[in-house]
Amino acid sequence: MRLTLRLVLNKFYWSIFYFFMGLLFGLVVGNIIYRINKNMYKLIMGIWIHRISFGLTFLGDKYYTLWVILNNILVLFLVISATFLLLRGVNILFRDRFSKRPKFVFSLLHMIPSGVLFINGFVISFFSIYVLLNLGYGKFVEILLIMIPNGLTEILALMLACSLGFSYLDVLKPFIMKMMWKECVKNGKRLFNSKTTFYIMILISLLIIFSGFIEGSLESLL
Repeated sequence: MRLTLRLVLNKFYWSIFYFFMGLLFGLVVGNIIYRINKNMYKLIMGIWIHRISFGLTFLGDKYYTLWVILNNILVLFLVISATFLLLRGVNILFRDRFSKRPKFVFSLLHMIPSGVLFINGFVISFFSIYVLLNLGYGKFVEILLIMIPNGLTEILALMLACSLGFSYLDVLKPFIMKMMWKECVKNGKRLFNSKTTFYIMILISLLIIFSGFIEGSLESLL
């Protein structure tokens, strides 16, 4: 199987599935925590908001947009390269432990893109349900309208990155199941350096740059 743009786009459905599973789980957990312990919910949200505002606090308005762009590109680059890096780890560090457990290795690799999507969906809905329950419907809609332009482009970039990760696994699966670890690393490097990866990375970078400028310009409204 070859890595193609069509294969990446076909995997986009899985990205949507895992993201919305995270959204659903965040809504359920948020509702439960809010009804059990509102103060704990408030503490969790305070820590999360403090982490988000790190760049603005330490870099100021002038460099905040650049920080957002570089931070998001780095995160998505790590998501894409994680499959290759983990395969190298299996081949070099854990050869004896995992060499006879190809299904476990494949499941572990699959958890990288699916887990990233699930966690991001969870965080978004976890924050949204807090705003809705604690601040009311009006404030919820106000923040939602502010965040939509930035959020949609970031989510699209994330889904493209994870779809590329799923595509890597499709191509590498025959080698993983036959425990051909050196071939996995060799082909993983080839996939990472392919034209398809290059084109997807260019598209992701453009989306992140666009999103970063929007987030930087809207930060003062939050």
